Amino acid sequence: MAPVEDNSQDGKTTIIFNASKQEIFKLHENFKIFHRKLKLYSRVVINKEEITAQSLQNCSLIILPGSQTPFEENELNSLKTFINSGGRALVLLTECTPNDACNINILLEFFGIVPNIDCVIRTHYYKYFHPKEVFIGDSQVNSSLDKEKLNLNIVYPFGCTMNVSKPSVVAFTSGSASFPVDRPLGALYYDEKSEGRLAAIGSAHVFSDKYLDQEDNEKFREILFDFLSSTERVYFAPTDHDDIDLIDHHIVPETAELAEKPKLCLTDAISHTTYIDYTKLFDHKMYSMNTNYVPEALKLYEELGIKHEPLKIIKPKFEAPYPPLQPAVFPPSFRDLPQPALELF
Repeated sequence: MAPVEDNSQDGKTTIIFNASKQEIFKLHENFKIFHRKLKLYSRVVINKEEITAQSLQNCSLIILPGSQTPFEENELNSLKTFINSGGRALVLLTECTPNDACNINILLEFFGIVPNIDCVIRTHYYKYFHPKEVFIGDSQVNSSLDKEKLNLNIVYPFGCTMNVSKPSVVAFTSGSASFPVDRPLGALYYDEKSEGRLAAIGSAHVFSDKYLDQEDNEKFREILFDFLSSTERVYFAPTDHDDIDLIDHHIVPETAELAEKPKLCLTDAISHTTYIDYTKLFDHKMYSMNTNYVPEALKLYEELGIKHEPLKIIKPKFEAPYPPLQPAVFPPSFRDLPQPALELF
């Protein structure tokens, strides 16, 4: 078994907290409250070595909190086998950029979960100052999580959206006051044969020390871990697949970069012509200044029978009538500061 650091007691289910991929979130730094709550019913083990099937042998749940370096192929296969054989996994993500080196999306795509390269923002200020600290008050939570149909208010900071397709289902959405509107922010997977479970959340900050006690984040953590640790069979209702209102994912183009490319503004013209080189479409003679038409203009005097004389300057006459004046009986009173008080002299 790979060397791990044990931080808890015996006789409880084992949770492996991975720390081998330069994770952004660590138990002893920004997940202290999260760690304290996990130790109440499980023993937490920190893994700093390669993930193998042997290291996952006695594990009931593995947590991947914001990995920054890529996983090896054998590690991804071990995780996939672990989930398909009845294991439980929780993948915590952050806002994505094209330069991210982590390849955890390869594992998620196998289960129908695709994280997007974007970030969720709040369209107007409410409670939290940063636009990426999104307050979600009208999220649609999966019925398998929210069995009591609670109205959960969630703080979703610095997280991304994701595309979810079968066999996975949407865990909760971004609501109507966020942008993008009504997009999946989490996903759930359940294997009916082996009872393996996977949960992916687009923001690991939800469970960090700064936000775990804010709003209903702690309640959301409880219902999420009830799903991951439960031994009861899960039946995803048809509403979990089809009736959750989702808005299509539209990518906003980089207009500043596109504006510097002249070819893009001529797309319609290129499609209706046979020109291959778009530089030939520019006509620089259209606005040139020259004397090519002066001889033709002089011949028009003879054809029209008009005497050719130099033009005379016509003095303009400007008429600027003044309004009728009336004598002022009283001097005008202007708005001015009052006289200084007597005690100020």
